[in-house]
Amino acid sequence: MSYMYKESKTNILLVSALVLLGVIILLSILPALVTTTYTNVTITDKSYSGSTDGYIVWVENESGTQYEFQNEDSLLRWKFNSGTVQGKLKEGSKYNITVTGWRIPFLSEYPNIIDYELVEEK
Repeated sequence: MSYMYKESKTNILLVSALVLLGVIILLSILPALVTTTYTNVTITDKSYSGSTDGYIVWVENESGTQYEFQNEDSLLRWKFNSGTVQGKLKEGSKYNITVTGWRIPFLSEYPNIIDYELVEEK
C-alpha cells in the first residue's frame, strides 16, 4: 500500500511541475503575442542605456499623453533590427508605432516596438 502512495505522490508532483512550467512559458510568450498600434505619436526623446534596457523611445500622442517604449530584438516576432529602427526614428517626427507587451513598472518592462510607419517628418 505504501508503494502505491509513493507512486501517486510522485505523479501529483510531476503533473504539478509540468503545469507550473506550462504557465511560466505561457506568461513569457503571451506579451509578445499581444499587439497595440499607437497612431500619430511624436517622438520626443530616445536613448541607449547600454545595459539590459537597451534602446528606449519616448513618444507623445496628440492629446499630450506620454508613453515609453523599449526597442529591442525579438525572437518570437522575428525582429532583429532594433539598432536600425532606433537610427531611423527621428525626434519631432510623427509615426504610427506598433508594439507588443505591456508596461510592468516593478519589472522595468516596457512595450517593445515591432513596427513603425512615418506619418509626418519634422
